[in-house]
Amino acid sequence: MWFHFISTNRKLMNLNIQLAWCRHWVREQLGINSSDSVVLFVCDARDPFDRLQPGQREAIGAIMTEIRWQFSKPVSVLLSIVGGSDAGAMDPSQYHHGELCGILDHQIPVDNASDLCGWMGACSTLFVVSKNQGGLENKLADVARGFQVPMNWVSPEGGARCIEGLDWERI
Repeated sequence: MWFHFISTNRKLMNLNIQLAWCRHWVREQLGINSSDSVVLFVCDARDPFDRLQPGQREAIGAIMTEIRWQFSKPVSVLLSIVGGSDAGAMDPSQYHHGELCGILDHQIPVDNASDLCGWMGACSTLFVVSKNQGGLENKLADVARGFQVPMNWVSPEGGARCIEGLDWERI
């Protein structure tokens, strides 16, 4: 029993150290203060034909309006998951959504699991922007739960009314 308690405490301590490093790494990349909150939106950009829907763009704008009431200094990031081997040759316009300029502070591609986990571990809250809840989205939910990061979904039909369906307790 005692050994299990020590083992669990060590795992939690290691996780806390790793999460602190993730926060430092992300804040260094973005050039933000430690007091700033990172609001992370994640989308799967590996399929060039799977673009953000108009309802999702409207939902992201509405969420960011509300988030500004929740956090004193929110820094919003759209993290686009891109294919690892294709990422170097990828046209930036494939993952950059110009219509979100002015709504989101940063749009960044990520092509490996380590960086994705680093971003997820560093954020204050996470929104998954997807067509459906399955596959990759379920894995993201598992990682978010492990890191104890609040997570919500932004569905394609979203729209500004989607904020009514958000679990604000998880933000």
